[in-house]
Amino acid sequence: MVEEYSDYGGNDDLQEVDYTVNKECLQSRTESAPFTEERLVQILEGVFSDEEQVDDNYDPIKTALERLTEVSSRHKFVVNVTEVRGTSREGLEISGRLGASWDAVKDGMYNHRVTKGGSEFLITVLWLIK
Repeated sequence: MVEEYSDYGGNDDLQEVDYTVNKECLQSRTESAPFTEERLVQILEGVFSDEEQVDDNYDPIKTALERLTEVSSRHKFVVNVTEVRGTSREGLEISGRLGASWDAVKDGMYNHRVTKGGSEFLITVLWLIK
């Protein structure tokens, strides 16, 4: 099965597309997912909290992968973070595509957006059974 999403538009479109992608991902989730949606959001929001970012060398992807691996050693994880700065600029467009070949019953994907300061972080998490 190949899953794909695309076309993060301007700031107004981002909200709509983000919701659509999340809804599609939830439909592909199964009981074998290694976490609930609430737990995954808690992990991702925590990665970007002020308490976590103690210095300039902080790596949110590494931290997210460490936390996800603590949740499940039966899965492999892929985390992608896209930072968008200056989202108030007129005409700003971001387009992203992701494809994966996986077992639709055991594997999955989730997209989440975190706003911090003047930046938007678009986060994609994929989990694949080992």
